[in-house]
Amino acid sequence: MPSKKDANLSEEAKALKEKYKLNDLILCRTKDRTGLFYEAKIKGILEENGDTVFQVHYQGWNWRHDEDIPLGEVADRFQEYTIENRERALQAATEAKKNAKLKKSKAKLTGGKGGDDSSSKKDERTSSRASTPSVDRLPDSSRASVTSEPTASNASSRKRKTTAPEPHVEPSNEFSRRKEVRINIPDDLKQILVDDGDLINRQYKLLRIPPRVSAAAIIARYGEARADRKDKQLLIESSLGIRDYFDKALGTQLLYKFERPQYADLVQEKAHGRKEELDKLSMSQYYGFVHMLRLFVRFGSMLSYTSWSERSIQTIVGHVHDFIDFVQTHKNEFFAQEDDYETAPPDYQKRAFS
Repeated sequence: MPSKKDANLSEEAKALKEKYKLNDLILCRTKDRTGLFYEAKIKGILEENGDTVFQVHYQGWNWRHDEDIPLGEVADRFQEYTIENRERALQAATEAKKNAKLKKSKAKLTGGKGGDDSSSKKDERTSSRASTPSVDRLPDSSRASVTSEPTASNASSRKRKTTAPEPHVEPSNEFSRRKEVRINIPDDLKQILVDDGDLINRQYKLLRIPPRVSAAAIIARYGEARADRKDKQLLIESSLGIRDYFDKALGTQLLYKFERPQYADLVQEKAHGRKEELDKLSMSQYYGFVHMLRLFVRFGSMLSYTSWSERSIQTIVGHVHDFIDFVQTHKNEFFAQEDDYETAPPDYQKRAFS
């Protein structure tokens, strides 16, 4: 007769087996000593010698990093793919990369070439794999790297090949990071982002561009809605600041890997590959509600690296929350899943995965 403990473990294992399904997006802890979580996908579930084995592919990584993970390791190595878990994973990967660079710099200053130097190189290589989008990341971010998404690119092994964000926010060397700035996103908007990640990364759908309602149009509507407020000028200026952030961050931090060919086509069509034309291109005219939500997920991290005073930060956060309240109130006008997504054609999918 099995012990009570064994029975509990059996029930836990059964629950985990039921929880994680084929093609699910997850966060998976790597086996290296960093113990970091990265965006991954369950590409297969096998039964071997009476044990369940999950075949896992890390999003944006080379196939050689794929792993077979037995059910007994799932509780320790799998996390549910949620906006909060993804952001924590991206933040941890960013901090690990930053610490690895600091170790490497110290080793160079002291002339050390021993274990610390090689260890820091290993940490840097490992942490550079982080995905999000990127939001896979959240899109390149990376990316991206919303993996969330948006994702950072695995530069050393891919020779600058674009990968999903995910998209993450790299710390500026000019300013040290302050305490994390919290942007509160309502649960119904978070759910849209979770569904968005599934639609793009598992169902291979794309948001239509230009959208029915662009980010620029949403911002203009917000200004009109706040016209009677005493602080309307400050609110409008803050919303225009959001638009500027959106325009600058879209291509590098708010796209999933699967969306990058679509973005490349837009840039080629509108800017003809010329940087000066790209700088003039306002992405808030071509992307809309969902990409704006991805920006809000990353906005706290962005503000954490500014040189602004705490008072200024809190004022901006208050204005951002007012804007989010407006977006939440009118979300059904700005977003309709059945109308705003389209299935990517086979030739596009080949480009995205090549």
